[in-house]
Amino acid sequence: MKQRGADNRKTIQASVAKPKQLNATEMDITVESSVDYSTNTSSARRNRKGGGVANQLRLTKTWKAVFTGRVVFIICLAAVAAGLGTASWLLFRNSEEELGEQQFQAIAERAINGSQAIVVRKRLGTISMVSVLSSLFPKAEEGVSASGFEGWPFVYMDGYEEVAQNIIATSSGREMGFCPLVYPDQLSDFETHAYDWFLNLRQSQPPFPDSVANSSFGQGIWQPGPDGRAHVTDGSTSWGSPYEIVTPILQHNLGAHPALMLNLHFNPTRGVMIDNIITCVNQSITNGDSIDHCLGGAVTDMINLTSQTEDPGPSALLFEPIFPAFDNRTLVGLLASSIAWRESLEDVFNEDVSGVDCVLTTPGNTFTYGVRDGVPYDRGFGDLHDSSYNHLRHNITLTPDDLFSEFSTTYQLEMYPNSEFFETYETNNPRNATIGAVCIIVFVSALFFVYDFCVHKEFDARQELLEAKRMFVRFVSHEVRTPLNTVCMGLELMQEEMVNAMDAARRSGTGNANKDSQDKKETKHTSTPKLQGEQLVGKTVKGEDAFEWLSLSQSVLNNAQASVDVLNDLLNYDKVQMGELSLELSVVSLWELLDSTVNEFRLAAQERKINLSLDFGDVAKAYGDSPELEPASKKTGVDQLSKSTQARRVVGDVVRLSQVIRNLVSNGLKFTPEDGGLSVLARVEIVDAKAAPVEKTFKLSNGRKMILQREGVVFVDVTDTGAGMTPEQVETVFNDGTQFNANTLQGGGGSGLGLFIAKGICKQHGGSLGCKSDGLGNGTTFTLKLPLYKVPGPQPNHAEGAAEIPNPTEDTGESDEEENRSARILAVDDSLSNLKLLTRMLTNRGHHCIGASNGEEAVNLVEQNISAFDSILLDFEMPVMNGPTACAHIRKLGCSAFIVGITGNVLPEDVARFKEAGANAVLPKPFKLASLEQLWSEYGVTGRHPDSYDAREPLADEPSSSRRVVFTSS
Repeated sequence: MKQRGADNRKTIQASVAKPKQLNATEMDITVESSVDYSTNTSSARRNRKGGGVANQLRLTKTWKAVFTGRVVFIICLAAVAAGLGTASWLLFRNSEEELGEQQFQAIAERAINGSQAIVVRKRLGTISMVSVLSSLFPKAEEGVSASGFEGWPFVYMDGYEEVAQNIIATSSGREMGFCPLVYPDQLSDFETHAYDWFLNLRQSQPPFPDSVANSSFGQGIWQPGPDGRAHVTDGSTSWGSPYEIVTPILQHNLGAHPALMLNLHFNPTRGVMIDNIITCVNQSITNGDSIDHCLGGAVTDMINLTSQTEDPGPSALLFEPIFPAFDNRTLVGLLASSIAWRESLEDVFNEDVSGVDCVLTTPGNTFTYGVRDGVPYDRGFGDLHDSSYNHLRHNITLTPDDLFSEFSTTYQLEMYPNSEFFETYETNNPRNATIGAVCIIVFVSALFFVYDFCVHKEFDARQELLEAKRMFVRFVSHEVRTPLNTVCMGLELMQEEMVNAMDAARRSGTGNANKDSQDKKETKHTSTPKLQGEQLVGKTVKGEDAFEWLSLSQSVLNNAQASVDVLNDLLNYDKVQMGELSLELSVVSLWELLDSTVNEFRLAAQERKINLSLDFGDVAKAYGDSPELEPASKKTGVDQLSKSTQARRVVGDVVRLSQVIRNLVSNGLKFTPEDGGLSVLARVEIVDAKAAPVEKTFKLSNGRKMILQREGVVFVDVTDTGAGMTPEQVETVFNDGTQFNANTLQGGGGSGLGLFIAKGICKQHGGSLGCKSDGLGNGTTFTLKLPLYKVPGPQPNHAEGAAEIPNPTEDTGESDEEENRSARILAVDDSLSNLKLLTRMLTNRGHHCIGASNGEEAVNLVEQNISAFDSILLDFEMPVMNGPTACAHIRKLGCSAFIVGITGNVLPEDVARFKEAGANAVLPKPFKLASLEQLWSEYGVTGRHPDSYDAREPLADEPSSSRRVVFTSS
């Protein structure tokens, strides 16, 4: 029993007498919210104002986000409808245009080739007629003339009209006129010959009337003149022809035509072409060449046919030279055939074709025809087609070189569509498709909005349920934490004072020669009067019973902490699941954190006869340390690591990391049977020194920035000899709500969320959490992995706002001076028991405490002297004035003290309200003094020398001096 008491005492001293141990149940203190700081007079109103307003703002933000999403969705639907409608319209319209273009290609190709074929047939018809005339008078000197004239030009063809009409009918011709070549000395004889033929010699047809070919001057060859018909008496021309010849129309396919006896050589357009034929023949004869190249037809440029009853539009004359069959080198006459170009476009289009522009071009003229209902019509001179359709141009040469002479005028025909052509292929399909596409989108949108309405109702119902659950958790959290706060603080205070008293009794009983110096040193850690060992242990209670009480109180604390852990898991679950768990970053000594956290479980492990060990041997080996191993355990402790090794730190939230370690160790103890073992092994993996250094910038919770170089990775292996797991269980161990064999294997309760939350915390720290097991009955190993950094000494400009992070194991030479400093603290709580316990815990640490029962009293105390306090501790819910409202008033007074909110309301909106009011940090209930001291250390909160309080005047209405016990800070 004595041995057990001694073991218990060592364990309790390790777990209780260390005031700076950290606890893993701290809550997140960094959230975003906006709240009302108005003064409230009742707890219910404070709840509504605090959580309710924040929740309302959060719901308002959610509603705005949903509304914005719906507006964006509607805009997107409208854009999709517009895009789909436009795309449908363009698709169908382009299809119609493509169909129209394809149809035009086929129509134009057929029409343009048909026009050329008509011109070619006209040319072949003239060749046929010339062949008849050449054969009829095969020699130049032969002829038929009743008047006694012989040879050309005194010839005529009986039955000419009938033969010419037949040829015209088969060759798409229009008119044919037979024109002998008459020289000036032959004019008079030729006129006598011609009229004798007209009036007397015709046999196959009835004779012409006496008025045929009569002019104002009487009978004779004529040409247009200024005053009407002029008599041709010689071969001269007004336009300067080099040849004095006359080419009168002797015979016409229509018989007594008004153009009979018209001299075609008078006009330059016609005359030049006649001269070209004569020149070609003369040059060939002179040069001894063949005249075959002169035999091709020659077409004039565009002319008007003045002798027509209806204007055929732009026309031309096709001249075909006549040579006697037996004398093919003597030019004796011409066959003139008229071409109305509009006729070449007739019958080449179907009746339903409209909207085609036909452009006829020569070197000197351009004329445009239109087509409507398959019939061509004159549009006018010039190129009048729509240039936007140039890409659909079709063209052809109507007078090909192989059928016409080289000096003939070249005619080009081009065809283009216009808008009228495509109107034929335009339908309502694009419009109908557009309307259909839009209707589909509208229909789908209507279905969506109906669905959205139903989902919205369901969402509202679920939101109300979630909000009710949230408020329930908030209520339960507050109502559980508040009484646990009194229990935990009371037990911790009792443990601390019992240990101090027992140590004092033990020292007094040993008769230590250094009693006075030891007592002087002990005053740094306790404020209770020195008790004689006989008073407490010898006469009042047995030492073994005292150790049993300490063990019992520690068990109560552990179970209370387990209850708080379950609450924390419930509150953190959503944030971890969404990756929104905020971190209060600081530079953390993982070695000390492991040591302090594991020590919390040593008493529980000892009670269950579980061997709990912590070893830093691999860490020391990695950095070349040579520590002296503990004789009993052969393990390397944290105090045996060198200063340089302890300078390796991790950057993270010390509370969250402690929560992870606590969860792993706690789970190991739960699943490890009696006489089993649970080992915690720290090891490191250092990066290659030759590798490029990796630096990272951190913004710490105190506002400082640090640039740290990553040195490697630290691993923490927590291995138990417990029940082990199957491979299937290993795969699901980190799922939320997982509990394996909860009734038979666990030694305690839990939420089933601990490992899920722990893994989320590790992930947000840039690390990982893994698990492995060799099967059931073979234990389990959980491995925590975190980045490791080397914290440099003081280096100017290394990090913006960064201060030197001293090594906690390094003796700076200033510890005595700092330990002799105490902080002046204002503690505010409406619970007298909580206030009494808190004040006593702080005074036991050597701090000077003043208490207040509500926020208004706190404001009044600060208003008397705004620099009187180094730190102010505020409860949340208090009568008269609550904590956040008091904090806001204190900040308005200009007080710069370090303000910490202490509350059982730990939802994000509650914490945010305190932060927005001006609190530097927020701690949850149950209150942990070690967490407060950690905050003071991180933010550089320092107190004063105790002697400085003796010289000041006391504050008005200050509580009794019993609350002003001065002790040195540990």
